[in-house]
Amino acid sequence: MFRDVSLRRWTPSARDCYFRGCVCSGCPIFEIIGNQCRMKRTVLNLVRKFGKPERRNLSLVIEEESEE
Repeated sequence: MFRDVSLRRWTPSARDCYFRGCVCSGCPIFEIIGNQCRMKRTVLNLVRKFGKPERRNLSLVIEEESEE
């Protein structure tokens, strides 16, 4: 049984993990935390509590400085 005391919402990191399919290989969080990462378990509990997250289309505009 999971404890949902701290599960209040989908965080950006949990959302990223979900859309990566909870695959740790290449994940920036896993590279920092390593085997201590519990994001997959958190994602599974968030899906049980809130359902699947909505995919948000974020369009980021990055302006490159012109080299003069």
